[in-house]
Amino acid sequence: MDSMYLRSIWKFNNEEKAHVCLEEVYAKKGFVVRNLHRDDRFHESGIDLLCTRNDISIGFAIKKKPKQEDISQLKKLAVSNSSIIKFYIFLDNPTRPFEEAMKSHANVHYLDWGKLHSLLVGNGSINYTLLYFATHKLYENLSGIFELLYKKRTTTYYQHAPNTDEIEYMWNIKDDAVKLKSTLEYLQADWRPVLMTRLEYDKKEWTSYITKLHADLDKINTIAGESLYSSFRTMSDKFPHLAAHYWHLASYRTIWKDFIAEAITLGENSPKDLKEFIRYKWVMPTLEPTRRSSEYGPFNSVYSTLWAIIENTYHIADDLECGVDWLHHDLF
Repeated sequence: MDSMYLRSIWKFNNEEKAHVCLEEVYAKKGFVVRNLHRDDRFHESGIDLLCTRNDISIGFAIKKKPKQEDISQLKKLAVSNSSIIKFYIFLDNPTRPFEEAMKSHANVHYLDWGKLHSLLVGNGSINYTLLYFATHKLYENLSGIFELLYKKRTTTYYQHAPNTDEIEYMWNIKDDAVKLKSTLEYLQADWRPVLMTRLEYDKKEWTSYITKLHADLDKINTIAGESLYSSFRTMSDKFPHLAAHYWHLASYRTIWKDFIAEAITLGENSPKDLKEFIRYKWVMPTLEPTRRSSEYGPFNSVYSTLWAIIENTYHIADDLECGVDWLHHDLF
């Protein structure tokens, strides 16, 4: 797996999300997991997560990009209870002073983002699977479309007969929207018999599925994702009034109402929270109960998680095509 891709997962995600993934994995292994970073920092002794099962204790320290000021935590971890198996996880390249400090503590095991990926995928982390695919370029493009619509929502629109440029543009974006939806229909048809018949977790099989779906999404993004994002970028730059009218027409539709209400609330308070909502709770499935998540059902296994990703992506493409159709019908 491309190391740069795995590293980029944590560009937009903090250490607390890594905590959640590790808690999930070790709880499934039968460990009692204490999040000392969250619940008992005074007594953490350099350990963010402490996992215990019978006479086994494993301590994890997790840092996004370890710097010189983090060396003290490393030292605390190294001299903590000798019976604890100690891991230090870093999600980006440590600074040179920290790398030098690592050499002085041989009793600590070090995991970078690639080794963390192997640990989490190998143990079927649903939370990590969602983070992993949310980083894919297709979901970056789909998230970007919703962000563009949000930014242009207040542009003035006036009722008018479309000119030649607008007519040509509307037929082009219609073609792009149909192309994305149709490729995702093929994706569903290809994966449905594979995922719907799996009952028992198989590590080797699961790892191969992650790789295959990633490759399939690469193809779909090349065929349709890039061009649809480009069309919405053209709308934003050249026809912002059409983007505003698209937003207005969508605001009356059931599933769009949920998105628009949340987007406006978050966007007014925190652009960062808005971007996270779009990427990790709308374009990508979420474990949280929402009207949207009810469309693909609960995540009962890693296999149903992959199916949820595939099905939700289809729903997103369908939503976007519907918006294009509403705009098309209103203009013509």
